[in-house]
Amino acid sequence: MGMNEMVLRESKDQTIRDYAVNIQSASKTLLSLINDILDFSKIEAGKMEIIPVTYDTVLFLNDVINMIDIKAKQKQLDFRVDIDNSIPAMLYGDEVRNRQVIVNLLNNAVKYTKQGYIKLSVSAIREADGVTLRIQVSDSGIGIKEDDLNKLFEGFQRLDLEKNRNIEGTGLGLAITHKLVEQMNGRMEVSSIYGQGSVFTVYLPQKVRDEKPVGDFRQHLEAVAKNQTEYKESFIAPDVKVLVVDDNEMNLAVVKALLKKTQVQVTVCMSGKDCLEIAAKESFDIILLDHMMPEMDGIETLHRLKTGENKCSGVPVIALTANAIVGAKAEYINAGFSDYLSKPIDGGALEKMLFKYIPKSKLKSGTNENFAPSPEVITEKEETGSCINRKLGLEHCGDDESLYRETLQLFIEIYDEKLISTNELLACEDWENYIVYVHGLKSSALTIGAESLSADARKLEYAGKDIKAGKNTEENIAFIKEHNDRVMDSLKTVVLEARKMLNK
Repeated sequence: MGMNEMVLRESKDQTIRDYAVNIQSASKTLLSLINDILDFSKIEAGKMEIIPVTYDTVLFLNDVINMIDIKAKQKQLDFRVDIDNSIPAMLYGDEVRNRQVIVNLLNNAVKYTKQGYIKLSVSAIREADGVTLRIQVSDSGIGIKEDDLNKLFEGFQRLDLEKNRNIEGTGLGLAITHKLVEQMNGRMEVSSIYGQGSVFTVYLPQKVRDEKPVGDFRQHLEAVAKNQTEYKESFIAPDVKVLVVDDNEMNLAVVKALLKKTQVQVTVCMSGKDCLEIAAKESFDIILLDHMMPEMDGIETLHRLKTGENKCSGVPVIALTANAIVGAKAEYINAGFSDYLSKPIDGGALEKMLFKYIPKSKLKSGTNENFAPSPEVITEKEETGSCINRKLGLEHCGDDESLYRETLQLFIEIYDEKLISTNELLACEDWENYIVYVHGLKSSALTIGAESLSADARKLEYAGKDIKAGKNTEENIAFIKEHNDRVMDSLKTVVLEARKMLNK
């Protein structure tokens, strides 16, 4: 994701930049969906937070369309879009939840349509206190039996299983969608003819922030896409010193690359211990501190920074974490952090965070009015006999062959020359450091395209987390001990494959 941001910033090839914008836009929606699904338990508990914001109607719809367009093309479906040109340009509502509602409906349309079309129609109904968005998703798919219509919005409910047994899904999508629509004071209608198709219509009330109509949607979209490819740093501050602490070398490389044009001085280290040693000798304007690290995690490191003698007393410390769920920020603030950034790191959010905390007297230029758009990656599996999906790895590196080779080399250095023995961690049942190790392996393996290894490491990580939480302890210990050696053998195979790829 960070590498895709660098493609946007540095590539001069307009075609490549257009690809990168689509990666960015589609994946932005995907990441939001993942975070929203993690909130499902809060929906069930009646504690889901609805957070209205002012948002750009065209950008919002662009995110939705880009994500679904990829899936529709994969199935050779005709994706039709009809956007009323009188919809207000700026609206006020929960953009993230609105997006999830529309994408869930469109995902279902793609999933259950073998041939023909899917269609998204959006219009605005004027109300006394704003507008009601009328969002309609129709398709020429398999349709829904009349007897099944009243089961649609039940959680984990799969309909017509004999016919749909090969279609992926948990059955949560429509349940989440229906509950979200209700919580946003909207309503949802469905009609269907079995064997011919379905029509889902959602009504969502929104406030208006700019009455100016969107006008020609396609024309506006092209102008926005062109502007998005033009990255410019939001500030320049060569006297600012930033310390970045993360146990993953790839993450450190990405942060340094993202901050390159701001000219800030970036110092990196890979452990809490190193952080404390550096802070004892040198002062910084801001510290970015990873939460999940071996031996000494970010919270313990922070407490030692605050209580020990060092040259960083009072310096803002920002948590870096993949724990991007509702309530996470409050937890980090309560632990003593000044703020937090969720992983994968967003280039624009990173600059915005630094601008918020660094001394304004050290800024050489920049008004911070515009920030780089959020970079994210969506990947497509490549059928291959290799244990490394080269196409996937290249996509993670913005299709930059040189950068991909550098990433492969870095992976080899981390997991070959510095390979640790997980058997030692297992022998002493050091689950905390074991989890950290397989967590890093999961992420790094996927970055280079080693999908199978990443998936296996994820299973070990989750089993370790369950052990730490006291869930099915004996069963999970047995699972790890049974599969650990095989996963480590797979790691060695991936390292060998990476070496061969570099030697070609």
